[in-house]
Amino acid sequence: LLALICAITTHEAARGMVANWFGDKTARIEKRLTFNPWVHIDPLGTVLLPAILLMAQSPFIIGWPRPLHVNFSELRPHKLGSIMVYLSGPMAHIVLAWFSVLLLHLNPTAHTLGNEILAKSFQVNLMLAVFNLLPLPPLDGGRLIAAFLPSTWAESFLKIEPYTPMIILLLILLPGALATLGIHFHPLFAIMMPMLVVLQKFVLFLSGHIY
Repeated sequence: LLALICAITTHEAARGMVANWFGDKTARIEKRLTFNPWVHIDPLGTVLLPAILLMAQSPFIIGWPRPLHVNFSELRPHKLGSIMVYLSGPMAHIVLAWFSVLLLHLNPTAHTLGNEILAKSFQVNLMLAVFNLLPLPPLDGGRLIAAFLPSTWAESFLKIEPYTPMIILLLILLPGALATLGIHFHPLFAIMMPMLVVLQKFVLFLSGHIY
């Protein structure tokens, strides 16, 4: 949970800072340009859902922060600013995962709480990077797709946004229902795992691990 809270805080702070660089001062006005977790924590997405996944021994941990408002009409240049804001969250997770692995190199064999948190930080940040890149608005991946679509197509695509929480919840709950039928299949894990493996190898390679 410590690793998750740090990851989510960094995600939102990065989004606010990038939006601020491109001209939108909303995050600054709302005092969200900070790494203080208390201003970013969402009771459901940052605490309750991760706790449920931990107790259910889920193969992955996901969550989300309190929504950060971005006035995209203020971004200049608009298209580039929008894309950079959408990319900032996943990129922040990748950088934090890389930094966590670099710190583990300082004393890699020590069985300490610090090393355990760093190892979890590496795993959680890469999971969140992949999760946020799923092609479902309002996740960053869905918003990125909309940014590259013609306006009429983007408008139609974004109409699925209200249903995204329900889709994700169904993907999380479906394995339990399937298990009662003797079917062991986790659709969300199956979707995320291939990209997660590639990203893990890439970050480990950048940090000095050679396969």
